[in-house]
Amino acid sequence: MSLSPFDHSELVLLGARALEWVWDGDGIRPPKQEREIHIETLADILQTNLSNGRWRHAARVDGAARPNSPELQRYAVRVATHYWAERERMARLAARDWDLWEELHGQLLKSAYHVLRDHFGLSHPVAYERANDYAQESCELIFRGRYPFDVPFHAWATRVLLNCIHAGEGRSTDLLDRGTFVEPAPADAQEFELIDEMCWFESEQSLWRWEVREVLWDAIQQLASPAQQQVIIQDFWYGQSSTEIAQELGKTPQAVYNLRHQALASLKAILEPQRYLFAP
Repeated sequence: MSLSPFDHSELVLLGARALEWVWDGDGIRPPKQEREIHIETLADILQTNLSNGRWRHAARVDGAARPNSPELQRYAVRVATHYWAERERMARLAARDWDLWEELHGQLLKSAYHVLRDHFGLSHPVAYERANDYAQESCELIFRGRYPFDVPFHAWATRVLLNCIHAGEGRSTDLLDRGTFVEPAPADAQEFELIDEMCWFESEQSLWRWEVREVLWDAIQQLASPAQQQVIIQDFWYGQSSTEIAQELGKTPQAVYNLRHQALASLKAILEPQRYLFAP
């Protein structure tokens, strides 16, 4: 365990800046008292993630946190984004909203059943019984654990479920960290295939494809300037033309071209460690 190098006031300031970024992006302005509560809550989350080493795993950095480092600021924005998106769900789960817990249990059971059937070759009755047990165990761990808010809740819950299955079916038991859920990255191609099967929605969209988009989004947030980020998002996310982007940004089409060229070169370098995600 590594201790946080920050005192609480520094984390409050870091959290305030991150949440202001999120609120500005959403075009909202909570009342002052509500803002202070959210900022304090986020500071506590950051304190936990910095102290237990979670942030290094999630942010993919080797060194200790440094005040005002770009990596830590990006991580704080990432945590703030997921905190703001998931805060109501987490409050309902903490308040023992049984309808929400039943919904989560059903999703976990469905995912566990597919993994046990497709990857462990269990028959229907056995797979269903074990899937129900793993879903229940995962719900208990989630209830006792601390969601770190640096990944979407469904991704974290899926990892908890996979850890339970791996431990129960004789896979590596060191994947399961019941305290902080600082889980290692998937170790091999088979585990990547397992993740690909974890379908949370009725659509055919898989967690794997969703994870690719998360990696891309994180990479975009690491670009050198907001202008580069906006050009990439408007071009590749929303399909706007260079002329449309130029008009919206108040720049010339040539300036947009230059920003895109610089951004793509940077993204290639940023995404190099995850190039396997984009292999055909």
